[in-house]
Amino acid sequence: MEGSKLEKAMKKNDWLLAHNLSYADEAFPVTPVLYLKDVIMLLFGGGSIFLLLLFFGNIITTEKEHNTWRILTTQPIPKWNIIVGKYISLLFMLFIFLVMILSIGIIIPLIFGERVFDFQYPQYVSTGKAYSYISTSSYVLRAYMFFGSACLFTFAVVTLLSNWLKNSFTLILSTCFILVVGYFTTDDLVFFQNTYNPYQVFHFSELIANIPKSTDWLYLLSALIWSISLVGISIIFSEKDTGLFNFSGYKKQFWNGQTKRNVRSIWTISVFEFRKARRRGLMKQVNMLFSFLIILGYFFLAGETEDIEKEYVKRVHDDAQQVEMLLLPTVKESIATLEKEQQTENIQLDLMRNTLAYGTKMIEKNKDAIASYEQGDWRPLVDYQLFQNRAANGDIDTGQLIIEYKTELGQFSIDASIAEKEWLIEHDIRPIFSGEYVRTIYWDKEIKNDVLKANQKIDNSGLFSLYYFFENHLYLILILPFLFLFGSGLAGERGKKYTLNFLKTQPIKERDILTGKTLTAAILSMVSCAALCLLLVLVGTLFNRFGDLNYPVLYYDHTSLIESVSYTGYVSKNGGFHFLALGNYLWESMLLVFLILLLILVLSNFLSIFLKNKFTIYIAIIAIFTVGYVVSTQILEEYSYLSPFTYLDIPKVVNGELTMVLNQPGIQVKTGCIVLIVSTVIVIITGYLSFYLKTRLQRQVKVARSKDLSNKF
Repeated sequence: MEGSKLEKAMKKNDWLLAHNLSYADEAFPVTPVLYLKDVIMLLFGGGSIFLLLLFFGNIITTEKEHNTWRILTTQPIPKWNIIVGKYISLLFMLFIFLVMILSIGIIIPLIFGERVFDFQYPQYVSTGKAYSYISTSSYVLRAYMFFGSACLFTFAVVTLLSNWLKNSFTLILSTCFILVVGYFTTDDLVFFQNTYNPYQVFHFSELIANIPKSTDWLYLLSALIWSISLVGISIIFSEKDTGLFNFSGYKKQFWNGQTKRNVRSIWTISVFEFRKARRRGLMKQVNMLFSFLIILGYFFLAGETEDIEKEYVKRVHDDAQQVEMLLLPTVKESIATLEKEQQTENIQLDLMRNTLAYGTKMIEKNKDAIASYEQGDWRPLVDYQLFQNRAANGDIDTGQLIIEYKTELGQFSIDASIAEKEWLIEHDIRPIFSGEYVRTIYWDKEIKNDVLKANQKIDNSGLFSLYYFFENHLYLILILPFLFLFGSGLAGERGKKYTLNFLKTQPIKERDILTGKTLTAAILSMVSCAALCLLLVLVGTLFNRFGDLNYPVLYYDHTSLIESVSYTGYVSKNGGFHFLALGNYLWESMLLVFLILLLILVLSNFLSIFLKNKFTIYIAIIAIFTVGYVVSTQILEEYSYLSPFTYLDIPKVVNGELTMVLNQPGIQVKTGCIVLIVSTVIVIITGYLSFYLKTRLQRQVKVARSKDLSNKF
């Protein structure tokens, strides 16, 4: 332990001595306060806000959906009493949630751990290069303050939107849209990063980890002011119908009243579900909101791409200036001094000459790369990057100049970087900024953030925008709305209106009703998903360029494949690799998204046979896939390739990373497709068997009842 780590450890030790405390296991805490801190860091996040929003955010729109809102507004109760009462109800639910977190964090350690309340135990906080320690109690209170402030504002936004929206799904989607846009706008524009912006408090993880300021209480005050203002606006302005989110109660007849006979029931119910989805308008709203998000997100990506490109070019230019103005004059002076000594053999002189030769060559390539890049020719820039990669690998004699990247990044990363540049030159492909090195799983975990950021590749071309979409797991955000739209199955026909009873009176089997719903859900979801991905590529093409289908994407090869005689990839220190064309990467990713989406919808519709509430189905699906992924990748690693949950992490499956991390060569895209298809078929067969057994049991009950009645008479 040395340097800053030693200094931090000494300061922490001084704190412990000053408060008469002993060291505690912070990785696996057993004391109530430290365990509470870990529970807070786990549960205080965007996911918890979304769940609170999902469960309680529709407190007003539910009344409108069930037509009880009209009855409520006809009572001799002022409107402001109703709205404020609803908002207070949301705050009460938040209070229960916060108390529950506090109880979990304290009671569990009291039962199974130590009964020591070390409220003064130090917690590390930092802002930039400055750091400090605060007590755990202060850390917890700050976490409660920031998370509570974010929830206050979120519930106020929901209350305001509920004044105009009449559908719970539209309400949740619109609220998430507003919060996401505000979050990323605040994150991107420094001007908005202040205590008066309510979206700043949604960065609560960063705020909690920062050194406390005397103005931190303003975040809570700002959230209170904004919340009161939004609730006040919802009271002042009367309810209105918005053309985008609400639809008239009058609906036109299906196909002008035309009907068809002698059509198979599954096809009939599928067409019925499609027409119902079109008339409800929720699908249109989802696609419109996602389209707007895609366009907005693209322009954020374009801005970031431009900034990174400028930073990289400036860094390359500064490197050349530093070598030319500082290094070379010093080397030339040293060479002149050594030559005056007139020694026939001087190793130091040879090293200096090699350093001079490398520096001169580097400046030559650097200036050529910058000049050619400014003229629109990027090939010399790739050649310069390859030169730097080979220098880091030791292929070029740099003399006394030591390049430490090989130690920090590892041999695998250096080899991959060299191979990438050779691929770009061979296929005449434009490079993507920034950095000369390929980021791999073998990079040192303690590598500096500036090195990581300097080698993060971002581009706003059509194809690479879609690659960025998959690489950052944004497809999961796309899947969730389709689950909420079409995943309710038969549960969506239950509730107060209970339209399932009406459907059962038609000459259609209940099994066919569920099959038609599932089929329609799968088709509409996949078509919408494909259309949105195509829109992202189209926007990138229109505002920049289409991209290169052959752009190299690093693929990790398992050791068992490297040992094969027919292996044609690259062999490095930690394993082998080859490059996957970007077009193939995107195609395989889309295929896995479709199959995962199909499995989710089939499973959720299957659960609707047994679960009566649609929100219970949503939570069950999320829990099943979350727990399934954790178990598959952390407990049953040996059989992970047989689990459909493993393939949720699409980018790590398509690029072979999970193959190396789990040491399981069976995790491949082809295997994933087979496993997902088989799992879907198993769920379908199980669903049909469930319907068969359910129908048979119902018949037996009816026969038994009829016999009882006949015996009575």
